[in-house]
Amino acid sequence: MNVTHRARVLTSIRHCSGFIFSSIGAKSREDRSDRYAALRLAKYTHAMRGVRGRAKAKAAATLERQMTYMIRNRYQPGKRSYTVLLEFYAELGFWGKTQEVFDTMHSRGHETTPHHWTTLLKAYKNGRNAAGAIETLGKMEELGIQPDSRIYSVLLSLGRDNEALMQLTLKSMEATNTPLNMHHHHTLIASLHSPDQVRSYLAKHNLQPDDITYTVLVRLSAGSDILPLREEMAQAHVARSIAWYEAAFQSMASDPSTCHMDLSELFTALQEDGFPPTAQIYCCYIDGSSRNTYNSVLAAVEDVFSQAVKRHPT
Repeated sequence: MNVTHRARVLTSIRHCSGFIFSSIGAKSREDRSDRYAALRLAKYTHAMRGVRGRAKAKAAATLERQMTYMIRNRYQPGKRSYTVLLEFYAELGFWGKTQEVFDTMHSRGHETTPHHWTTLLKAYKNGRNAAGAIETLGKMEELGIQPDSRIYSVLLSLGRDNEALMQLTLKSMEATNTPLNMHHHHTLIASLHSPDQVRSYLAKHNLQPDDITYTVLVRLSAGSDILPLREEMAQAHVARSIAWYEAAFQSMASDPSTCHMDLSELFTALQEDGFPPTAQIYCCYIDGSSRNTYNSVLAAVEDVFSQAVKRHPT
């Protein structure tokens, strides 16, 4: 058993241990059946977590076979089992299957909590289906269910690409007197399109920029504004992060007016802050500097390229 497989098995055991111990003292046969089914499903879903591309459909088919097998062997799924299925399908972005499980759970008399509604909306978010999220929000209003802060976070995140959903979510928050928390502010800031809009938003809500806000600013800024932005962060005592540097190098590399000296200065600043360059940073540095044809610049780029190959051979 290799290290990766061993780690996956141990993580799966930890993830499922709660179901194992909670099954002790189960009050009825149906309860024991649901706990066993949830444990079995959790084992499969955790092992398949993080799948991409075509593997998503294969993972969903594997889970459906397990459900069929358990029902055939008289293990009837209950609230715990449906919750495991909801979370897994939502992570894959299979909003159709998530909605189907949600409706089945509701039709069989299982109580739906705010967590289940949040999970359903996450499926629409991961599946990029704003229309489904709008319909779900409407159903919640019809049933008299007030969305909580987590639900609004999901809706705002999906609303970044859909103005109708964004406005509907903000209107609902205003109607329910739900204040904007910092996570909501970060989501709204990330939906803006220029540094001036970000600055205006901060001033309107009387907010000081933090590391996440500065990362958004650096993504929207021109290459010549990156180094002054770093100085502003230093004066405001806001620590730079590796995510900020990756966004900074990407902005510089995509700006044709950026020269090699600017990239070199930012590269030095990265090392001064104690961050090891990532593969993305190396690529941006080399790509941005390749517009220069001077021999001295080419020599410097070759040196950085050799460092990149040593650190990231793939």
